[in-house]
Amino acid sequence: RHRVDFGIARSGRKRLAVPFRFADTPDERSEFAHPDCAIAFTVLAYYHDGLTKNELTQALKTLLTLGDNGQRSFYNNWFRASSDQIKAEDPECFELLDCIEKIDVTNVAQMEKMWQFYHNNMHTINFFLNYCVFPAETDQFASRLTATSWNLAQNPSNCIVGFSGTNDN
Repeated sequence: RHRVDFGIARSGRKRLAVPFRFADTPDERSEFAHPDCAIAFTVLAYYHDGLTKNELTQALKTLLTLGDNGQRSFYNNWFRASSDQIKAEDPECFELLDCIEKIDVTNVAQMEKMWQFYHNNMHTINFFLNYCVFPAETDQFASRLTATSWNLAQNPSNCIVGFSGTNDN
């Protein structure tokens, strides 16, 4: 269950989902060992919690570094997904947010309105995860280090100590 068994430790240094000890208490210095679980729980946690204002600002700054076509394409998806909510809750705001060229991340009032309409937007969350979180937080290594008991037993001194402290000599 979200925020009971897993969630985002907002105060932690990682932005991937982590196991929780109990409700709203992340397990300190712990993370999911299996990458598929970490990614799936991260996506679910962000879908449940939404983005913070800082995370939305980071997503917008990343969006603005893309080319013009990329900016328009991604932002139009965000806007289309939230347009009904914007029309219903704040029709005056509709024209202020209808295209990427009108967005100013230094405008506090505009950022507040954007957070109101975009923090739970799945397209915005997907963009944030794919362009800000996963590239920085997930690591891929060229090779994997693994060992079995047979690998451990092959040593030049023929000194073998069993697992759990047992002496197998």
